Amino acid sequence: MKNPRKNLYYLHGAIQHTELLYTIRQSFILEAEKRKRKQIKIFDSFDQRLFQKNKLLCYEDNTWKLLDLTTFQYEQKSPDKPDKKFYWQFCDKNLCDYLKDILNTRALIEKAIISYTQTIYHIKNSDKKTVARLRHFELEISDLSLPDNIFLLEEVRGYQKSFDKLGLIITDLAINEFSENNKSLFTRLLGMDIEPYSNSFSVNLKPEMSAATAIREIMVFLTNIMRKNEEGISLDIDTEFLHDYRVAIRRVRTILSEMKSLIPNDQYEYFKTFFIKVLKISNVLRDLDVLLLKKDSYRDLLPLAVKDNSNFIFKTISKKRTVELKKVKNFLKSTEYEQYLWEWQDFINRLEGMQINNEPLSRYIDIVARQRIEKKINTLQKKKFKFKKDVSPQVLHELRIETKKLKYMLEAFRFLYPENTAMSIINNLKKIQDRFGLLHDLLVQQNLLDLYFNELDAKGKIAGKEAAAFGALINLLNQQYQSAHRKSINKFHKFIKSGDYARLNHAEMIEERL
Repeated sequence: MKNPRKNLYYLHGAIQHTELLYTIRQSFILEAEKRKRKQIKIFDSFDQRLFQKNKLLCYEDNTWKLLDLTTFQYEQKSPDKPDKKFYWQFCDKNLCDYLKDILNTRALIEKAIISYTQTIYHIKNSDKKTVARLRHFELEISDLSLPDNIFLLEEVRGYQKSFDKLGLIITDLAINEFSENNKSLFTRLLGMDIEPYSNSFSVNLKPEMSAATAIREIMVFLTNIMRKNEEGISLDIDTEFLHDYRVAIRRVRTILSEMKSLIPNDQYEYFKTFFIKVLKISNVLRDLDVLLLKKDSYRDLLPLAVKDNSNFIFKTISKKRTVELKKVKNFLKSTEYEQYLWEWQDFINRLEGMQINNEPLSRYIDIVARQRIEKKINTLQKKKFKFKKDVSPQVLHELRIETKKLKYMLEAFRFLYPENTAMSIINNLKKIQDRFGLLHDLLVQQNLLDLYFNELDAKGKIAGKEAAAFGALINLLNQQYQSAHRKSINKFHKFIKSGDYARLNHAEMIEERL
């Protein structure tokens, strides 16, 4: 059985809504409940993941409610405390599971608070049977360009014709109906971004662009990503801010490195040193974030004898994280950091017209970028002959960097190739990169635990049971590393054997250039 229909309408001012109620009374009986003044809080992630799925997570009357904007039905309701930040903090399993799939590690942020007065009208026929309900929301808003009266017409089962008739009455009064294809009302009411933040590479490059123009566009985009994440890092909202910030820097470093023959050497070295420094300052913080995000799964896999004592480990790690976060926050607030970024942005703006090593930046970007990508592919092809099953962590790390660089270059310049070809290879490289990344994380986590254990042991601050927990966790990470090591090697060999990447060398150019 279908859910009863709900239609949402909006209009400006009290005169029109009075006229609407008067018109409905000509055909139906209206009985109003007592007006109630209410307040609703709207939550979403920084990048508006719920809103992009046409959902609103609301907190009202001590209850969390998940509203579907296409049907205006509450899909989930969960009485709970308001102090929820991550999906795993919700008591209701259904709501928790739903938010997990969409939010992952992103935190909920209060996006808007709307105060309003609600009046519920029971619409009845001549037999005094309720045939529909009309909810009237009078919004308290300061923006006069926005509608301050919203009506939600709700169908009652068995009275579909009355619902249709009421819809015609409202439409005849030229009241706008909100639809799935018209989200502008909620976008403005809730202060949502029309184009929400995304860390996906979305620079609109064209083959006829000069190298200078294309590189500047890329660097401006990536610098904006960095700056948008700085506040979230400092406020410690969630770990994704630091992750996205670091990915943007790694992309900058890759483009700089692959295009360094187009950039004055002193400038290249200067900014390379700066970005390396930023990554080094935040390396440990990111490593600790990754470890803490997995603490529940790690704890579940530990032997029962040491599971309870593992809390001591994660408390130790949390304290270390506090210290590392302070270092990063202080650096982001420093004069040195702002000076570097000012110089960097000035450099980006001066790219056009430069000519280095007889290779002018006025050359077309499609020729320059394609040459660099083919060079990266050749490097990868040579690596396969040295890549054996007993490969060392260092070689694996180097291969991880090479696959990552090729992926970043393809993301930046995928317009050079047929879309399916580029995206297929990008996705395969991402899977390999994820495998190598897991290996790297497991190795780093073992080293960190070793380091912290030795520090505590030297100060006499660790008991036998806690030491056993450290040993058990390090052993667990080593076992996972050995398993991931084999899977990573197999994944890479499969990719090399398929020869998919070779298609990039043979893909037809969009336009041949001299």
